[in-house]
Amino acid sequence: MGHWYRGELGSGDEAENLQISLEEAADFGKQYQFHDLEEYDENNTTPGYADNQGPHYLGLPEFLIRDGDPVYESPDIYLIHPNHPGVDDDEESEDLYIPDEPPPNELPYNNTINVEVRNVGTHPVRAYSLGTELFRTGACGDSVQYTLELDLSDEILFPIDLIDIGTDSDAKDKREWNTPFYETCTHRCVKAEAKLLSHHVDFAWSVYSNDFEGQRNIDILDMKSLPERTPVANLQGFKEHVYTIRNPFDVPHTFYVVFPEKYPEHKKFIDLKWFEFAGHQRKRIPLKVVEKPVPHIPFRLKPGQGKEILLHAEMNPKSKFPREGIRLPVDILVKGKWDKARTSKYAALLPGCAPISGFTVVMKERGVTLEGKVLDSRRKPVPGASISLRTLNGLQKAHIKADKKGRYTFPDINPDIYQIQAGIGSRRSKEQMIVLLTKKKEFDINLKWRVWERARRTKEH
Repeated sequence: MGHWYRGELGSGDEAENLQISLEEAADFGKQYQFHDLEEYDENNTTPGYADNQGPHYLGLPEFLIRDGDPVYESPDIYLIHPNHPGVDDDEESEDLYIPDEPPPNELPYNNTINVEVRNVGTHPVRAYSLGTELFRTGACGDSVQYTLELDLSDEILFPIDLIDIGTDSDAKDKREWNTPFYETCTHRCVKAEAKLLSHHVDFAWSVYSNDFEGQRNIDILDMKSLPERTPVANLQGFKEHVYTIRNPFDVPHTFYVVFPEKYPEHKKFIDLKWFEFAGHQRKRIPLKVVEKPVPHIPFRLKPGQGKEILLHAEMNPKSKFPREGIRLPVDILVKGKWDKARTSKYAALLPGCAPISGFTVVMKERGVTLEGKVLDSRRKPVPGASISLRTLNGLQKAHIKADKKGRYTFPDINPDIYQIQAGIGSRRSKEQMIVLLTKKKEFDINLKWRVWERARRTKEH
């Protein structure tokens, strides 16, 4: 068998290390019921393998995209921001999605999703398909899906052992998905899966543990709490984010949003309130957290039915927030008759429930200051101009006025991505997006003549 592997897996010491004996190959064949050399089936080899008339191996590749702890914090999926290089210098920005300007626009887009794939099987990989899905934070919401058919050419993905991960013997294929993102929120979940052929990528939601797929679902809710109310209090001390849960199955199921055992202990630092929306007016209906046997909120959903839930997280100004912050992993379980489903740590407390997804809310206390000037078309200050600042989801906003020198300040507000606009009388600037993560940022707003004229003409007609 060393002869069969030597030509494909390298030369010298590398080839010797990757050879297996006939006895080992036979054991694999018996264990996994794969083909042998005399009864070769081209469906059990890497795509394009037989076309090159290469030797055929026992076994198959086995793709690995690692789960995290909890499972929806995969270390093999991460985000970078090619159009905002300074953002990545901020330790809190790794999971922050920055919306793109509406088309037409130019590449690269603001967000690049990186996925690392390993081969822990018994067969080298020359080509494979990678499916990547970007969806509303929660579980099974509406998504954007993308499939890459990857030809590794000379960079064959060789098998490794799990113990090799993170060592000099580690081998992985890293792929980037620079995707347009026009949503009005800063958090999303990424789900990725690796398969041999593109038609095997199904983007299906499952309660079963699959090594070939992983999720990353982390939401940053940094905020600044002040002892006294200020003119910009709507942007201080609390945050509101929306999540989606959808039933992907063909029959009704009960879903549980389950909080960690330490959930009650966080109440002295932060007040967490949950709501659902009702009617066209999206009226907020409070949701009650059931405390026993573990803190949770139950939902009964029909096939395909979705539920939006809102988290209102508000800091207690009288308590000293932990310097290291608070991580709140929220598991989403579904009840049913599951055979060998992924085990839930709450299995004994909620029998028959298996995890399908989840998200981690990360909260730290920190504030940022935004200041600048409002200028006219000749770059002269505009005294008394009004400035509005709102979060991308539109749930939080504040309004202030510029001073006699046209200057404005939003002090100690929550780090976030905002939309900012200025105006005076009927004159309004274009609403602009601003990424506000550093401690202090200067941003001047220009009131251009053509914007004023358009506003005047619209009013006249």
